[in-house]
Amino acid sequence: MTIRLLDPAAARVPADTDAELEELSREIHVPAATLKAKVEALHEFNPMLGHRGCRLAITFPEIYDMQCGRSWKPLAN
Repeated sequence: MTIRLLDPAAARVPADTDAELEELSREIHVPAATLKAKVEALHEFNPMLGHRGCRLAITFPEIYDMQCGRSWKPLAN
């Protein structure tokens, strides 16, 4: 089995419009302003040179923790 981690497209965000951002903020109980700030912080002019692979894990280690946990939890059951 191969599990591929740490290659999300950081240039793609889960909400493209303000309305989608507001809806997402309600669903995950995070203020829309906080989400908007994170989206702006992740914006890349050239995604091929930006946060990809292990550099993303260095900046945001919680992504790696989440991916590993979600990968191994079903196997433990």
